[in-house]
Amino acid sequence: MCVAAAFLLAACATHDSPSVTPAARSGPPVALIVVDGLDARDVTDSDTPNLARYWRESPWCAGVHGRAAMPARTNVNHASLLTGVYPDTHGVTGNAFWDRTAAPPRKLGAAPDLLTETLFTVAHGRTPPVRTAAAVGKAKLESMFAATPGGQAAPSRTWSPKDAPSSARDPTTGYALDAATLAGARALLDDAPAFLLVNLADVDRVSHGAGPHSEEARATRRETDRALAAFVQDVLRRPEWRDGTLVVTADHGFDATTHPVVDVAAELHAAGLDAALVSVADGGVAHVYARDPEAAGRETALAAARRLALSTPGVAEALYRESNSEDGGDAHVLARVHPDWRVAHPRAGDLLLVAASGYALAENGGDEVRLRGNHGAPAERDVAVVAIGGGVHATDRCDDVTAADLGRTMLDCLGLRDVARLDGAPIAADARGRKLSGLCTPASEATSAALTSP
Repeated sequence: MCVAAAFLLAACATHDSPSVTPAARSGPPVALIVVDGLDARDVTDSDTPNLARYWRESPWCAGVHGRAAMPARTNVNHASLLTGVYPDTHGVTGNAFWDRTAAPPRKLGAAPDLLTETLFTVAHGRTPPVRTAAAVGKAKLESMFAATPGGQAAPSRTWSPKDAPSSARDPTTGYALDAATLAGARALLDDAPAFLLVNLADVDRVSHGAGPHSEEARATRRETDRALAAFVQDVLRRPEWRDGTLVVTADHGFDATTHPVVDVAAELHAAGLDAALVSVADGGVAHVYARDPEAAGRETALAAARRLALSTPGVAEALYRESNSEDGGDAHVLARVHPDWRVAHPRAGDLLLVAASGYALAENGGDEVRLRGNHGAPAERDVAVVAIGGGVHATDRCDDVTAADLGRTMLDCLGLRDVARLDGAPIAADARGRKLSGLCTPASEATSAALTSP
């Protein structure tokens, strides 16, 4: 039932995926709630008292921290959470990239960009299909999980900002306000989906604009916490959620921008390197690409860009995607220095720059110039992982939880197979997250319990 306020009543409108028929559930329901941009350091009794209590008291790994995928950006982590594989496999290596053609850099993260199936695709392909739903505060996430010809399937039902009235959308970003998104999620629950994705955008939006440590951001965290706690209680009161699980986490944390941004494109231009190199800044990271991968001076230009970056205040690291014989061979290669980042895909830059704390990387006066908060660097990987509900059990496997781990576990909770590559190529075992025990009641146990209940 939607809240009675007029704008929330309007927000309860949802839309069905045109190709999805009514579906069966394969086990107890599961919800994945992503509080966009909620840093684990801000899950406190003062800012998020309800979530902090859930975190401390969860029977599953109380107080456990998770690690967002690198770069710590929205698109990268939602792709990891909904596929169960790492960025070098699903192919979303940032919020933007350059495809090494004459075309300019572009956004990265629409459904055709994903190289693997998503949970929604696997659920739709089950016989009978498993019903899914998504309520997302950012329109781009509806695009990420849209249907594609002969490839991806969309959620069975979706609520997105276009389903909210203008009064329930931020006028600058177009993001839906959290109250409206949660009202849309409540409406979706009436169809009893086996899986529900919720993305709440307010914390991210305000932390960017006002800074994550501002009073505006703190007030937003408190309001989102109150609304989320009410939603959790509504869900847990539903009989079909007796053995269900709600997992609350974030796609990334936040860093306050306290220094002037580093304009990567301007630095390359001033050094005369932009004729050979293209830069794509992405908040806490920037990708630098060789314009011509076959050019004789490619490695020399990249080595010069690396030296320039490391001499620039605000750049903490500069790492090659592949070996560079002009600059120490393998000594500065991304996979060697940070093997857990798993971002060394051809869509990533030939050189990856990482911002120091308090800095953001931009280009040509991009949006980062005016933002007071940013993310993307490794310091913004720290997120809370909170498990709530009757399907949650104690476990000793609480270490090193990644976004890919959570994604693969969502599939396992629903009794679904792992995702496959869309081109049919195999996926190596170490390219997938691990299945986390204790996060849900297996379908077989739930069925047995239902049969034996008085």
